[in-house]
Amino acid sequence: MQSLKILPTIGPISEQEHSIKRILKFTDIVRTNGSHNNIRWHENISNVIKKINPNALHLLDIPGVKPRTGNTEQLKVKKGELILFYFGKKINTKYRKIILTKPLPPINSKIKKFSLADGQYYFNIEKYGKDFVLGKSISSFTLLPFKGLNIPNAIYDNDLQLKHYKSFLNRCKNIDFDVIGLSYIQSDNIIKKIRKLYKDKIIVSKIENKEGLKNVDKIAEESDVIMIDRGDLAAEVGSHNLFDSVLKITKATKENGKPLIMATENLVSMFNKNEPTKSEIMSLGMSSLIDGDVIMLSEETALSKNWLNTIKWLSDYLKKLKLVQLNTNFSYCEKNSKINESFNTNMINKNNEPSIWSCFNFNSNDNFVFFSRTGASIKEFKKKYTSNSSLVLTDSILTYNLCKFWKDVNGIYLESLSKFHNVKNIPKIIKNYQKLVFSGNKNRAICLLILNPKNGSKANCIYFIDKKDLI
Repeated sequence: MQSLKILPTIGPISEQEHSIKRILKFTDIVRTNGSHNNIRWHENISNVIKKINPNALHLLDIPGVKPRTGNTEQLKVKKGELILFYFGKKINTKYRKIILTKPLPPINSKIKKFSLADGQYYFNIEKYGKDFVLGKSISSFTLLPFKGLNIPNAIYDNDLQLKHYKSFLNRCKNIDFDVIGLSYIQSDNIIKKIRKLYKDKIIVSKIENKEGLKNVDKIAEESDVIMIDRGDLAAEVGSHNLFDSVLKITKATKENGKPLIMATENLVSMFNKNEPTKSEIMSLGMSSLIDGDVIMLSEETALSKNWLNTIKWLSDYLKKLKLVQLNTNFSYCEKNSKINESFNTNMINKNNEPSIWSCFNFNSNDNFVFFSRTGASIKEFKKKYTSNSSLVLTDSILTYNLCKFWKDVNGIYLESLSKFHNVKNIPKIIKNYQKLVFSGNKNRAICLLILNPKNGSKANCIYFIDKKDLI
């Protein structure tokens, strides 16, 4: 099993070219947050990323409809202080006022509290109305610029959400990004509409509120990757419901064979420390245990002066992390055969989906090689075998890019797969990449799956191969 991958966020503290060059030594996927900085800044950062590593992926996180505070400077807030948060026209009041960047969602009369900054700071609701809420601060704190405001159990306007997405993406035409991060996804309909407009982009859907959690199965089915934003999620569904919500999202993600990103405050204690807390270490271990694929760093690499030490520590830790995976008692399918002795099957079910996987039970240590154009077979495989190492050879840039989000998948881009329809051409390519093919499994026979791009990339052949067959 390979270690989890790292998704750092580039921000003001790490925006210099020499800093990005250091970051790309640890990963080939990086993120910028569209809620901060201007479009030109994101364009410049993307140009630097591609200059250093043209194959690195830039995830552009699109701001959704969640309102953020409009303060451009740090603000001191006192315990018990009454503050009016509002959107739109300035309101005359004796209380301190903080403008919001977007309208407030409807507030249920049963809701008595709201929070700022991913649930870090809470306010008692004293009064509310259309596009304003008056709150009494439960603690003293320093409010950083443009922090999100969360109303528990809020349901956001999907039409307004889609409008914001389209507007922002239209302004991003000069940004060389590969991945779209969609905030506050509540249903699969918006994903479908964005995909029609951006067919060449990977779509990461962020589950962040109760409505998204309710529709998580359809969202996971339609998305390429799922991100769990634990900060907003906890603020929206309640911290006491966070763990169960994470497990529910994970289950839906893995049942659909999709990669999973764990986000928010993974190593926030390392802002001023060289070692994380024990709770953070346990949390990282849990992310691995539940088959997470990517650990995202937000403020840790965007704002902290200790960003380099943080990413170094995480990289070293993930390499050493070894866990006994749950539910991996698969029986190994013994079959000794040469590469040219293939088992052919046309097992396509009534929904025109591959059912070849139901015929075999593979060992969790088996390695796999896929020849795939659309990546459909990989997702089908991942529904049952979440932790097996795989090598994917593809002539699709989109599929090649998607491989970077699975912790145990390596992708190789080829100009064409057509020549591999002839089994005699397969040994050569396997020999070229045998270090990856047999990674962590030097002697055991591997399973080589050949896919037919002309048949919707459905599995139609299966081959068993041993390293000695290549000699």
